[in-house]
Amino acid sequence: MQALGLTTLEEDGVLKLEEPFPGTPYFEQLGTFDFYGDEPVVVKEARLEADQLPKELIYIPGLLLLALVFMLQRARAGRTNREEGVAA
Repeated sequence: MQALGLTTLEEDGVLKLEEPFPGTPYFEQLGTFDFYGDEPVVVKEARLEADQLPKELIYIPGLLLLALVFMLQRARAGRTNREEGVAA
């Protein structure tokens, strides 16, 4: 959070947010908060974007499995047709 220009202070097991410095990305956005009032601004949750692969990549194993099932069923159907032709 310090890389974004937000300073925090831990007191009594609570993470309190200090007023952002001028020139930081959140100075204008957080300008309406009263950082020095009776109730301090408390950080309840912080999210960090994780480096991960795109979710669309899950289609690749699914399509491979579908192709495998198709090939196995096609081979089975061919075997069944040959067996019926020999018996008839």
